[in-house]
Amino acid sequence: MAGSLGGVYSTVEGLLDKMLDVLKEQNPFVGDSADKEYNDTFGGFLDKLESFKSGNKTFTLILDDAMDNCFVTNPFHPEKDPDVDELVYDRTQEQNEEFGIDYLLKLEEQENNDKMKNELEKNNNDNSTP
Repeated sequence: MAGSLGGVYSTVEGLLDKMLDVLKEQNPFVGDSADKEYNDTFGGFLDKLESFKSGNKTFTLILDDAMDNCFVTNPFHPEKDPDVDELVYDRTQEQNEEFGIDYLLKLEEQENNDKMKNELEKNNNDNSTP
């Protein structure tokens, strides 16, 4: 999925490390042949990420996980972690389409309809025999 780091089990620092690695090593838009202004702007962005990672600058990390695959350990369990805000939301129609959920729901609906049709036909056949 675009914008994804793939499956990661990590700390916030480790997540920032992974982001920095991907942005530095797998970015085809930076380097010697890139526009100087772009390189400078992108370098500033990487410096900002480095300052977040080192703890020199505060930031808010938002994990927007429409598939509900994220897990954040709560060291205060069973109490609420005072540093974490959780917002549960319904996926958008666009997200359902992107993840193939609409297709799966339609497929499940078709299978249920076929099953009901087969049961009705079987009941009709059972009732029509003397």
